[in-house]
Amino acid sequence: MGKKKWIIVGAAVLVAVAVTVTLLLMDGGKPYSKYDLTEYITVGEYTGLEVDGFEISVSKAEINTRIQENLTAAGTTKTVEEGVVADGETIIIDFAGKVDGKVFDGGSANDQSLTIGSGSFIDGFESGLIGVEVGKTVDLDLTFPEDYSSTELAGKDVVFTVTVKSRQILVVPTLDDAFVKDNSEVDTVAEYKSLIKEQLTAEKTDAAVLAQKQKLWGAIVSASEVIKYPDKEVQAVIDSTVTEYKGYAEQYEMEYVEFLQQYVGVEDEADFNAQVADYAKVLVKEEMILYYIADKEDLRTSGEEYDQFITDTLADYGYTEDSFKETQGKTYEDAVGKDTIQRQLYLNKVQEFILSNAIVNPVK
Repeated sequence: MGKKKWIIVGAAVLVAVAVTVTLLLMDGGKPYSKYDLTEYITVGEYTGLEVDGFEISVSKAEINTRIQENLTAAGTTKTVEEGVVADGETIIIDFAGKVDGKVFDGGSANDQSLTIGSGSFIDGFESGLIGVEVGKTVDLDLTFPEDYSSTELAGKDVVFTVTVKSRQILVVPTLDDAFVKDNSEVDTVAEYKSLIKEQLTAEKTDAAVLAQKQKLWGAIVSASEVIKYPDKEVQAVIDSTVTEYKGYAEQYEMEYVEFLQQYVGVEDEADFNAQVADYAKVLVKEEMILYYIADKEDLRTSGEEYDQFITDTLADYGYTEDSFKETQGKTYEDAVGKDTIQRQLYLNKVQEFILSNAIVNPVK
């Protein structure tokens, strides 16, 4: 397993939907409802800000690329017993490894599936099979790495006798009216290309609008000044984050400090706690700005919007509410928390308000 750095987010943390930090609700009320936020933060100007406009264009090359991606995704795998092995292909092999002329334990298998380039075998094994014809047997003269997991084999020369039995190739469908009818809501290739153009245009537009919102939000956060932090909220974020990472350590069956060192990249628990404290202040600052604007502009969310948000978010990741619960063992609401969902809804409302009240500069 490769090392993965768990990064403490330093900015724009409210943009993420499934933030793992638990929001603090003041005794069951709306977040920060019992605070006079003017005593805690001075919020920068959030109306009349300037942002660059954008123009969207979609090229024929982009349309063709997306269509090819769709065709490939609809492809089927076929086993063939001819041709030569290519990089990236999945093949079926028999192999036997010998060290000092003797077969060693675990060094042989029949009907083994192998994807060339996956790194499943020692260096030289997979690359040595590229160009080998199906049905042929080759000997690969290799050497185990010095740091190989088995000390008995580490650094030893080995000969793998490998027979390539078959290749698994992807059969990609042809773009024609039949494919279009089976894989879209339109009937002809021409209509399909128009549909793809509409989809790409919508995707680019959404991305451009999101970039505008994030730029404006970042400007507001930078222009806002914290007078003092509400200690209870900051501590709640710290406690929740530490609990979250201790849970990760348990999942990896590691000591907490060992997990932090390996996956977070900190020296010790004190170093991590310092980062978490900084993160908590960033998060709480953004929360205060968010709810200050929402209250001042009387921005509200509805139960219908709440339900639709869950449906849309799950759909973006290929889930329905039922399939998510089936695979994850809990509802999306239970997984990320009602407060996190509600906060994202408020963030959407606030950012839409900010953009609608911004000065959009014409494209030069």
